[in-house]
Amino acid sequence: MRVVVDTNVWVSAVLNRSGSPALVLAALKTRRFALLTSEPLLAELAEILTRPRIARLR
Repeated sequence: MRVVVDTNVWVSAVLNRSGSPALVLAALKTRRFALLTSEPLLAELAEILTRPRIARLR
């Protein structure tokens, strides 16, 4: 199965490693699906994760 994961899910998974979005990350790590992404999605994720408010929570 190929999946595009929304940026909000990744951010939630990083901030709360025991929540439902973290299960998506765990499924990716165990290769339960193939991740589809794009440069704009990766740029958005990088920008969000480096915001001071988010970086403090990580």
